[in-house]
Amino acid sequence: MRNILEIERGLIRDPEIATGLQLRAVATIQRSLKTAETNKLKKSLELGQKMSEVLTWFNLSETQQKFSNAGISWGISELADKVFEVKKPWFYKCIKASNVEQSKLDSFLEQAKAIQSAGENVKIGIEPLNQFVKVTDEAISNGETPPTLEQIQRPAERSQTAESVVNDTMEISIDRNSVIEYLVSLSGAGLSDLMHEVNNLRNE
Repeated sequence: MRNILEIERGLIRDPEIATGLQLRAVATIQRSLKTAETNKLKKSLELGQKMSEVLTWFNLSETQQKFSNAGISWGISELADKVFEVKKPWFYKCIKASNVEQSKLDSFLEQAKAIQSAGENVKIGIEPLNQFVKVTDEAISNGETPPTLEQIQRPAERSQTAESVVNDTMEISIDRNSVIEYLVSLSGAGLSDLMHEVNNLRNE
């Protein structure tokens, strides 16, 4: 529950009201939903670690020789598909995610939890994690402050906000110039002082 007023808290403490609203059951389901994606990511990372270990073993010359002796020719695509039931690109994405530093994984999960607690949607998974790490590393390498997970997953909103600021500034500029031109039209050619002030305004 959230956004509960004090008077409402008094009401829901009533056992009959709490039972009718099924508060305990609802809270249990909500907790499960919030942790389901996190648990899935952790399992995917465990699988990614196995993929990495198997790939290392698979690339050994001794392993390749055994496959060759058996008359079987596997590439990475076959390994990913036949053993892990995934396509090659996803296979590598999982391996990449499994190698993410623990501190960065913790930061990702903590920020995701905070967004969920605020009642907002957040993407939790292999690709969102890889994107978070990539953007964070790029920002740090450029000497910039890394964006938050919320900022990374909502770039359209940030772009829209920036565009709105630009448009507002342009509108202000246009309105100001219109006023200046109107004053010039009323001043006549003989008012040199006014023209001088107008030109100063244009140059500001």
